[in-house]
Amino acid sequence: MGAKTALLVYMNTGVSGAPRMTGNADSERTRALVRRLYPGWEVAGASGCELGDATYPVEGTAYIGSFPGTDITCDRHWMGDYPTRPPQHLIDGSVGRRMVVHWMHSVVDFFAFAVW
Repeated sequence: MGAKTALLVYMNTGVSGAPRMTGNADSERTRALVRRLYPGWEVAGASGCELGDATYPVEGTAYIGSFPGTDITCDRHWMGDYPTRPPQHLIDGSVGRRMVVHWMHSVVDFFAFAVW
């Protein structure tokens, strides 16, 4: 089974600043983020979960939360062999913010980390 992650994070702070994800995600901002990243997809609300349990959701599912200064998406749909070539709309979504990608699949010794 191994360890797996598929994270895309937008932050207002620099990489050296820790993301602030205290409390619950802002539901309205989260829905707006989903509409922007997944145009045309069905949005279903969910109760909160721990980040450690959400980093590699089942195919067709994404865990997304918008917190003050930090938006986080856990979705292996974007995961690929070239982390420096994500879909353009993901890069466009980071304008004025830091974008961090963290993909890992320990079974096949794959790890990718990218920062914009």
